[in-house]
Amino acid sequence: MNSPETRNSLSPSMMLELGEAVDKSKESPFVILTGAEGSFCSGANIALAAKELMSTEGGVAMNTLMMEVTGNLSGLDAVSFSAIDGAAFGGGAELATATDFRVLGGGSRSRVKFVQSLMGVTTGWGGGGRLVELVGRKEALQLLLTHKEINDDRHPFIDWQAPEGVSALAYTEQLIDSILNKVDPQVVKSTKQMTGGGGALERDIFASLWGGKAHREAFERALR
Repeated sequence: MNSPETRNSLSPSMMLELGEAVDKSKESPFVILTGAEGSFCSGANIALAAKELMSTEGGVAMNTLMMEVTGNLSGLDAVSFSAIDGAAFGGGAELATATDFRVLGGGSRSRVKFVQSLMGVTTGWGGGGRLVELVGRKEALQLLLTHKEINDDRHPFIDWQAPEGVSALAYTEQLIDSILNKVDPQVVKSTKQMTGGGGALERDIFASLWGGKAHREAFERALR
């Protein structure tokens, strides 16, 4: 996300571009969602929303689009990360719920806050329901109503925090490299698929990998 003059708040055109970027990521084993110049995302662009989206129809159109975008992001076969440098406020915090993992940058500037109720609305991009799944109903309710700031990995919303002075993006890239050095990309995607389904899906995915290139090479290494 790249609109640093507004802390990467999302204009309507950026929302469409984000949807296109997610669609182009379907073949990737890993996806990183991040923002330019040390800020993640401060939600919807307030100035443009006031100008273009304040009608009920405009709000419904934005909601419909972003529910689809975040749903597609959450549903990718790729393992996805939110690399949170700087602020993830409002809609930015909602976006972070749509990835598999959340990585917080080192330093005090990196933080997450759900501020929707301060703006007279609720979450509207699917983030409320996903937040309940991530942290439980009681903690989700507290985050949404008290606007408590999440600023370190002691909170269950955050999976990793980069060391002091290391960006979330750089640390996320290191995490991905450490996995790719050991796990075949197709196995990464298949593992992501497996965690979203039941036993029948797990059986089919296992069968599709058994005897494959990565499996044969691993057996050869083990036998040696």
